[in-house]
Order: sequence, then C-alpha cells, then structure tokens
Amino acid sequence: MDGIPHADEEATDAGPSSLPEFAEIFSFIQLFGELLYLPKLAISELESFFTGGYSHSSNPVVISHWRLLGNIGLRGSIEQWQAMALRFGRRNRVTEEKESYSHLPVAVKMRILKILCDDQLSVCMNFRNELGDRFVDSKNDPVGVDQDGHRYWLLKDSTCNMRLYTESRYDNFPRESSHWNLVCRSLDEFSDYIKRLESHSLASNPLNRLKPPSRPS
Repeated sequence: MDGIPHADEEATDAGPSSLPEFAEIFSFIQLFGELLYLPKLAISELESFFTGGYSHSSNPVVISHWRLLGNIGLRGSIEQWQAMALRFGRRNRVTEEKESYSHLPVAVKMRILKILCDDQLSVCMNFRNELGDRFVDSKNDPVGVDQDGHRYWLLKDSTCNMRLYTESRYDNFPRESSHWNLVCRSLDEFSDYIKRLESHSLASNPLNRLKPPSRPS
C-alpha cells in the first residue's frame, strides 16, 4: 500500500538525531537536568555538538559532560573534559588508548554520553536516593501507538524544535530489545505525518495525542 508511513521504512537522517541514543540522551537531560545542575539544552545544540560544535567550555553539552563525569568521580578542570571523557570511554571499553576525542565517530561520542547518563542512575546513589519514588514517575510516555504496535516518542524543546521517533519492540531471548527510527524532524514534517496516519487509520490511540507543539508566536 503505497504512501503508508511505516516505522521501519520511514525517512531516516544521516545527522546525529537519527541515532536512537540521541533521543535517550536528550530525554535524560530534559527529565533530570535541573536536579543534576545541567544547563538547559536545545535539540539543535545537542546536534551541533556531535558534529564538532564544542570548541568552547561554555558549550552547554560540554558543561553537561563535565558535571556528569564529576558526579561519578572523574574530576578535573572543565578544560580537561575531553581527556576525562576518553578515560571514561576506555573504562567502558568504548574507546582505546591514544584516541583523540575530536576524531571519534559520532556514534562513539554519543555512546560515551549515553553510558554517562545511565551511570547517574546506577552509580550515583545520592542522586538515585534523591529521586526516590519520582524515578518511576519521571519516565517520558509515548505520545501514541499505531496499529502495528510501533510506539511514538516526541522530543521537543523550548524553542519549538522537535523530533518524532518510532520504537519497535522485539522479543529476542533472553531479553526484549527495541529499534528506533527518526520519522519527523520539523513541525511541517510532523503535520504531514499525522495527515498520513489519519488517511490510513494507522493510529490506534486517539490522534489528538499526536498534535505537534505550538509554533513560536
């Protein structure tokens, strides 16, 4: 059936936000950034960082790296954040000796930050204890599910940047796994995607849950 949007075939992008860990990192910072004293972050800033836009120590993603590293005991001046990130990467078998951070593939840089975010919840017990019961309630919820069981996750920031992802779950013994796809990266793409969902009756959840964020006035 031509024209029906499908989670595994919808347009993906070569940019950083097309990688599934991008969504997980941004969601983590949105959910827990204030408690961890991380600067507010726009989607475009996170994308820019992974394409090499981190030359200044005032960069919000650089500051986030530095503070998250400090939380797990890797401390130093903010000017040393790349060396600290590499050390963390080697500890987690993501990077090797004598590698330069600036020459790491985008996926590896993203993997370092994703593990660093995860460690805030598994290693930093003071932070986990501070969250308490709020940890369970603070997870983002999907904004919709289509008839094939693909869940939809919406990222949006204060500047009305947005990304829409689908998540397909698979029962791969011994544990469940999932596959993420970026399907929309702008309000215009989002609106078009909703129209296609409506025209093919793919949404099993009420479509009013899949409304795009308001455009800036």
